Amino acid sequence: ALRDATAVQERVLDHARMVGRTCHRVQRLVPVRLRSDLQCVSALASASRAAAHALVRTNRTWLRHRAAR
Repeated sequence: ALRDATAVQERVLDHARMVGRTCHRVQRLVPVRLRSDLQCVSALASASRAAAHALVRTNRTWLRHRAAR
């Protein structure tokens, strides 16, 4: 179950990175009136990326320790 949960978080991490890169790329293309929306999306992607990264790192460490027993 923990491996499956880690795989889900890895996908979240990949998607959050993709959203963050997309936000950066389209920054100048977005009308000024919508830039606050883009900033919110970028902030959410950043938070998702950080949380997913922490969970993946923690789960992988736990799985390695469990396998070493």
